[in-house]
Amino acid sequence: MRKKECDHLCVVTAPFATSVARIAARDGIAPEMAARRLNAQTPEEVLLARADLVLRNDADLASLEAAAAALCEQLEAEGARKGGADTSL
Repeated sequence: MRKKECDHLCVVTAPFATSVARIAARDGIAPEMAARRLNAQTPEEVLLARADLVLRNDADLASLEAAAAALCEQLEAEGARKGGADTSL
């Protein structure tokens, strides 16, 4: 793994059962197939061990959007303190 390709690594995670239900509903597949997809990915523990920041996606979309917006504000403020580039879109 190369070092410092980015300043922070953020992982968005949800409970396994929630992820299974969301994937099954989104893709129109059986929950068992959705679980197989998740189990084929990098284990959550590995991702969390590497993460600097974690967003928990265990509620509704509005809650995730609010948490993501707060995180963006935090990172933009940190970048401004460090003299980082303009982050406006």
